[in-house]
Amino acid sequence: CVAWSVLARLLAGWPELGRHVLEYGTPPQQLHLNALLRSHAAAFGADPKACAVLVKGLACGEPQDQASLALALLSVTGLLSRMSRTRYGHPASKLAMTHLSGPDLEAADRQFL
Repeated sequence: CVAWSVLARLLAGWPELGRHVLEYGTPPQQLHLNALLRSHAAAFGADPKACAVLVKGLACGEPQDQASLALALLSVTGLLSRMSRTRYGHPASKLAMTHLSGPDLEAADRQFL
């Protein structure tokens, strides 16, 4: 959807906006932004500044939304490892790992080998 991609580019340019919405926005706003983060996980994870929005997405909101965002990041091969090498990506990858368990956590561990 064009609106989603425009919003994704806007958030990558102004990560403060995304962090503010995830922390102080209404539940529907948070839900929509979390869905955007999940659907564009590869793009947000690849952008060092946009990783700051991922940190808030993994720290704020409902636990099931946090876990699904962590799974979306894990689904992109090598993304967690690449993210961990940047200033904002490092805390995002650490938080993502806390929301994974069992085989998903083992798969994430393998990305760092």
